[in-house]
Amino acid sequence: MSRDLAHWDDRGVAIEPDAALGLAFSGSAVVDAANTSGLCDAGVACLVAIYTHSGGEDGTQKQSLAVSQDGGDTWTPYGGNPVLRSPTGSRAFRDPKVFWHEPTRRWVMVLAAGDGRSSSPRRT
Repeated sequence: MSRDLAHWDDRGVAIEPDAALGLAFSGSAVVDAANTSGLCDAGVACLVAIYTHSGGEDGTQKQSLAVSQDGGDTWTPYGGNPVLRSPTGSRAFRDPKVFWHEPTRRWVMVLAAGDGRSSSPRRT
């Protein structure tokens, strides 16, 4: 944690690895002030982390959630993790970013999928 981005306190691991799902990697976190996720305690804003689990029993990357009711000091993984698996079983399915889309009143996730290589040779 840092109050000035120059001095840091080591707070330890925020989200522990899960034997079945794998290690917790990159993602994003949002403040759910209106409890639109349904994951916050009643009447209290919470933080929701959306992150990539990588490895685990199936060796793939998948997306999971964790919730913090105390401003990020502690995190509780969502009991229904993973919340999204690669439809192709890809091992390159990561880096979720989430934002609230007010016109549809839904959370929207974008993420990286695939290895970035074309399936056909490139001609120059």
